[in-house]
Parts: sequence; C-alpha cells; structure tokens
Amino acid sequence: MNRFGAERVLCLFVLLILILGLSASRGVGAAAPIQGNIVLPASTGKWDSNVLWRPCVVKTDSNFLMWYNGEDGTGVDRIGLATSSDGVSWARYAQNPVLTEGASSEWDRGSVNEVWVIYDGGLFKMWYSGETLTSTNLSIAQIATYQIGYATSADGIHWTKYSGNPVLTTGPKGSWDDKWVWRPIVLSTSASWLMYYSGESRSGATGVGTARSTDGVHWTKTTAIITVPKSTWDSSQLRPSGSGASDVVKVNGGYLMAYSGWAGGDSPWQIGFATSTDGMSWAPYADNPVIGPGTTASDNGGVMYPMIVPVGNNYHVYYATYAMGQLNRAIGLVILPQSRYPVSPSPALIPDSKQQGLTAGSARFASPPLREASTCLKMF
Repeated sequence: MNRFGAERVLCLFVLLILILGLSASRGVGAAAPIQGNIVLPASTGKWDSNVLWRPCVVKTDSNFLMWYNGEDGTGVDRIGLATSSDGVSWARYAQNPVLTEGASSEWDRGSVNEVWVIYDGGLFKMWYSGETLTSTNLSIAQIATYQIGYATSADGIHWTKYSGNPVLTTGPKGSWDDKWVWRPIVLSTSASWLMYYSGESRSGATGVGTARSTDGVHWTKTTAIITVPKSTWDSSQLRPSGSGASDVVKVNGGYLMAYSGWAGGDSPWQIGFATSTDGMSWAPYADNPVIGPGTTASDNGGVMYPMIVPVGNNYHVYYATYAMGQLNRAIGLVILPQSRYPVSPSPALIPDSKQQGLTAGSARFASPPLREASTCLKMF
C-alpha cells in the first residue's frame, strides 16, 4: 500500500471512531435537538425589558395563562402574566407585574420569582420564591435568604400573599438545604400536596428535595432527594439535582420531568426529559437532549427552565432562552407529539381527576375573567 492509500485508510478509521462516539453519546439514530420559536420576547423600556425566565403555564377550558419572571436590569425580579387562546400567540397583561417584592421589613423584599401556579377549588394557588439581599445597593447585592411563599387569587391577576409566609424555610444547620430553598413544583395528590423544591447547603452543594402538605400551606419535608443520572450532554451540570428540576407533570399514570443540562465550557444549555413510575426514581429519555438552542439573537446561546403542558395529543414545552453571553431574554415554545415520548403507567400516586400545575384543564374549571390584556406580540 502506498503512502496515500495508508493515509486514506487512517482518515476513514478516524471518521468511523468519531461517528461511533457520537452515536454512543446520543444513541444510534438519535434525532438532533429540536429548535423552537420565540413566543414572548423581552419588552422595551418596561419592568421585564432585561430578563425573562421560568414560565409557568396553566391551561383552562378556553385559555392559556402564563406567569413568568421578569427584570428591568435593576436586579429585582417580579412576576408578570400573559394570556393566549391557543398557547402560541401571547398577550401581556397591561398592568403587569401582578406580584411584586414585599415591603422593606418583609421576607421577600429583595425579589419574587420561580413562580408555580395551579387552579384548584375555584382559586389560583401560587407558590413562589422570595429573596432578601445583602445590601440595598443592587449593583453589589447578593442573595442573603431564599425561601418559598404562597399566594391566592380569584382571577390570576390580583394576588393575596399568605400572612404566615414563608411556608417552606431552610433546614437546620448542617442539613443539605440549610442555606436556601427555592423553585417550588407542586402537584395535587389524592390525600395531600406534593412539593419538589431546590435546596442549597452552606457548603454550596445543591439538590432537589420533597415535602408534603394537606393544605398547601403547612409543609413537612421528607427524606427523599431527587436525582437524574447524567449523560454526555449534561455531564457538567443538570438541573434536577444540580440546581433544581424545572417541571414535573403527571401523564397517563406516570411522571414526566423536563430539565436543563450543560456539558461545560462553551457548550449551550439544553433541555432533556426523564420519566418515572413513582415520581421519585427517574430514568432519562434515551435520545436526550430533546430541545436545543435556536439561531436567533434571542435563543442562540441556549435554552433553560422548561415546563410541559399536555394539549390534546401533543406537549407544549415552554422554556426560557438566552443569547450567547447574555441572560435569559425570551420565552420559547416547542410543540411535540406525545407518542414520541412514552410514559410508563404506575400505581396512581396522583389521580388524573385532579387538576395539577401545568396540565390540561378539566371541564370543571371555567376560564377566569381576564381584563386589560394587551395585543398579541408574535405569532408563528
């Protein structure tokens, strides 16, 4: 064999190794991550002009309602509302934000964020994270405390904070969540409420724990710590155990989780799925990541904070996007067929007859009155 023939064989061998490596990391025949569309961009010169993140969507009989975190660049997070008739074209509520930070003596005086809402018993029920800061100078302030509060509303617009807030606080010194607790995910069970929440210790370790309540206000933490096995695409950090699960939804008697992952370096944050039969032990979807960055100036850096809404035979997956080197700048959407992401049924821990956060609405839930909504921002 001459020199050129040997080089050709070597090149083919190297190419084969690369192909096998890619197949091993994503599975043979795995599809590339799906790119979505921006459905709610940052505003101009308003309270949510700088950062948008953590969308939370509830579907009623004829409406979609999205609560989301926004920031205008001062470092203070607030919660706004947008509405839609189809889950695709969204209109901001004209009098946003609908939930703001507390007074100077309150536990949530720094920021309110990480919202989670369900509609139950004729009320919208919200769990959210509240901060205090180390300084009133927002240019140097850091988060001092991070805890979880509760609020209720008849229309999803006008909220009353629970007088006994916060409802979930940090653990005792030396526990895994003795520094911060935040990012609530609440599901209704047959006998109680189940909350997944993120926690951080004073040593800097993070995780996802669970708590239970009979009234949504008084919570008892359990010993369960939620983890999802890592893979190549999320080898550096993932956000069910690294910094918190983004969404858990009950589907066909089983559980589906959406979470964010990062491979490190210059790689983008992407979104994967995991399934569970009991809501505690999780298996990643074989073809993760499911959703990747887009090509626009708003989503070419990565995608994070996903949540899933079953709509007919599809999943509407909403998420926050960011541009390269910037903070979260918009809310995106991907519509996926449910048949592509099967969920194994299990003994019913959460009955399908009860409305859960971020699921299709039941016929018994009438759409609330929504006033003063602005015009639609963008349509596919």
